[in-house]
Amino acid sequence: MKLRFLVLIAAILFSSLSSAQKSIHDYHYIFVPDQFEFLKGKDQYQVNSLVRFLFKKHGFNAYIGDELPLALKKQPCKGLYADVQGIENFMHTKVQISIKDCYGEVLFTSPEGKSKDKNYRKAYHGAVREAFEAIAALNVKQLPLSVLEDTVEQPDEEETEVETEEAAEVEVEVQEEAPVAIELQGELDAEVIEAVKVIHLVYKDYELIKKGRVYQVLYKGEQIGTAEPTQEANVYKVNTTQFTGMGYEGNKAFRLERAIEGLEQTISMLFKPKQ
Repeated sequence: MKLRFLVLIAAILFSSLSSAQKSIHDYHYIFVPDQFEFLKGKDQYQVNSLVRFLFKKHGFNAYIGDELPLALKKQPCKGLYADVQGIENFMHTKVQISIKDCYGEVLFTSPEGKSKDKNYRKAYHGAVREAFEAIAALNVKQLPLSVLEDTVEQPDEEETEVETEEAAEVEVEVQEEAPVAIELQGELDAEVIEAVKVIHLVYKDYELIKKGRVYQVLYKGEQIGTAEPTQEANVYKVNTTQFTGMGYEGNKAFRLERAIEGLEQTISMLFKPKQ
């Protein structure tokens, strides 16, 4: 009797997995938001970029945030929608990944991924990778975008892929206004860095991570604010939970003039690539 019950449960699980796999195969793309609800900012700890990277790596036509073409925005039910939920736990960092259709119906939910790492970025990346193993096992190959009515540009493929899960120190060529070679700290996920072409600068316990036009300001691995460009070239307005100020970009470095409440004098913080 017990064996028959286990066989029945296994059959139900297999049927559900097959159904999810078949339905996910019927879509042309998957959209990853640039911020998940459980995080405090856009692409905090590069979690969203990592999720997009893993979807692309495992057979999905993945887009993140504003990069979704207008032609696909007009056909929302041709696509899937990714979500990551953070699960509160005192001992571990835990996440689950869900895949939904345009009506919000959940087509697949991964098992929990977890990590004991005390560094937030490493912990979230490790948990996401563990949760994603179940999605990779689906062997998805989404329908080509070319069959859609409008011409749609394929998301750019990464030129290279770093195989190490936690790279020690790598050197990245960054194309912004001019080529910049920057050595990255090992705690950053090398695959995600290569995918999104970030700039990473450090000053003591503070970090600046630039992706696109905006810098994320971190203190001891946790994001505390941003540095956003002004109308003046290479000048940034800095707002954090600790301080405000102005930033000046140039010569492969970033000088932050930090304002101190009650004083006219500012403190200069010079961020440079890690030596």
